[in-house]
Amino acid sequence: MMMEREHNIVLGLSITGVAAALQIAGKGHPVTLVEIPHEIPIRARPEIWDTALSQRDRKGADFEALALRVLESRGAKVVRDLESVKLELSPSPRLILRRFDEPEPETVAGSRIIYASDGTWNLTVIPKAARELVSRGVSASAWIDATFYLGKSTAVAGAGDFAFEQLYWAAQCASELCWINPEERAMISEDLMDRIELPVIPSLRASEEVRSVRREGSLLELGLSGGGVMAVHAVFFAGPPVHEHGILDGPMLESLRRAGAAIVGTAEGAPWTQFGAQWQAGWELGEML
Repeated sequence: MMMEREHNIVLGLSITGVAAALQIAGKGHPVTLVEIPHEIPIRARPEIWDTALSQRDRKGADFEALALRVLESRGAKVVRDLESVKLELSPSPRLILRRFDEPEPETVAGSRIIYASDGTWNLTVIPKAARELVSRGVSASAWIDATFYLGKSTAVAGAGDFAFEQLYWAAQCASELCWINPEERAMISEDLMDRIELPVIPSLRASEEVRSVRREGSLLELGLSGGGVMAVHAVFFAGPPVHEHGILDGPMLESLRRAGAAIVGTAEGAPWTQFGAQWQAGWELGEML
């Protein structure tokens, strides 16, 4: 089924993608915002608390619902719940969208592409020795999996803002929380630490890495690089998101650039804490709230 030609296509239902779509729609241009299958959900982003939403005690689900409502009011089309998205750049940019249980794909064509996805969960940060235990206490997504360990002990392995995100979501559920940081210092953006308070304060193992993971009954036994051993119910490995899930890899990224596409957000390495300002630039929060 061929849809009418769209002037702008924004790939990624991220905080940056929403800001871009609102800016475009606000100038009277047609825009379609497409959620990429398997991308990190918009409600899971900690930078939501860097916006004026935090002043009204809003949470991720509130942000998502509010963003979708404002996009609709501005005339932006949002496409979600897709099985796959294929990007073709010749002779002109277009997306081939395939929905679940629908035999015929849908085509969205445009003259401009903006890639703004937060990427997908990074499973490559999980040590090889622990990958056989994925879904059995080992995960790269505390946002998804921490609820399975409500009231139990958990650990987060990693550094920087990526680790802090996992700490935040793990702390929503854990009774005890440990941060295994391979660096000597926290390496977390100051504004992120100032704005977001963890409900459970983690103990810290600095300059340590997880070298081994084995299952002992209901617990995971973590062997640390300093020689110590720790027993927890779950461990979340933190790392930057990946941007190569069937739509954007190295060659495609270069093809997008040559086609004049705008590439914003974590695909360009922008810290997540910058997204709050990008969101406020795209939406007059005082007016809408």
